[in-house]
Amino acid sequence: MAQISAFEQEKRTRDAVNTALSRLAGEIEEVESRIERTDAYSRLIGLGWDYLETYKPTSCPLCNQTIDPSEALAHLRREMEKVEVTGEIPKLKERAKQLHLERESYESSLRRLRDLQTTLEGIEYTSSGMKPQSLKKLWCSDVSTTMAVLER
Repeated sequence: MAQISAFEQEKRTRDAVNTALSRLAGEIEEVESRIERTDAYSRLIGLGWDYLETYKPTSCPLCNQTIDPSEALAHLRREMEKVEVTGEIPKLKERAKQLHLERESYESSLRRLRDLQTTLEGIEYTSSGMKPQSLKKLWCSDVSTTMAVLER
């Protein structure tokens, strides 16, 4: 009966880790996409600034509407300040780093669970039909540790 309970706990733990890994993959993709988008926007503003400052066009190079170069530069300055003041890119990069570390932790937990399961399956039962208690305690301890990580 204890073996069935331990197996069910291990299965729930694996399912929870896999669910967490799936969630993290989505979050990582979203954060990395925001980094790319914000970085591209920042570069675009910089290029636009350089173009307007160098050539001082009277029409927009993208849509050909009449513009005042000084007003366009003022607008780009405000946009650059928004990007710089928020410091969004460093914040997003830090979040991506945290998510990658969290994913590594879950993957490590999943590997430990698989290794322990393989070890348990590979050990022959003693003459009484019970697995060695020390290994059973190790396995239960690791499952408990993994569950604690998931509950954070």
